Amino acid sequence: MKTILVVDDAPMIRELLKSVLEAEGFNVIEAADGEEAIHICHDTPIDLSIIDIFLPKKGGLQVMGELIKADSAHKFIAISGGEALR
Repeated sequence: MKTILVVDDAPMIRELLKSVLEAEGFNVIEAADGEEAIHICHDTPIDLSIIDIFLPKKGGLQVMGELIKADSAHKFIAISGGEALR
């Protein structure tokens, strides 16, 4: 079973993505901020990360950069709810 990491500071978004992805047969792990995401990826094999660009503690782009340095094959989908526009 493929494992997807969903990283978003909005619990509703994480829950929605988790529900949809699990219904499609994926194992889903959640993280609420960038630091948590990095720790999870160092401890758990992840097939794909869905990462919000605007995160507390470490932004999504910074997280992606660090994860690519650790594993150049890491795959991402970047998402944003437009927090920077408010």
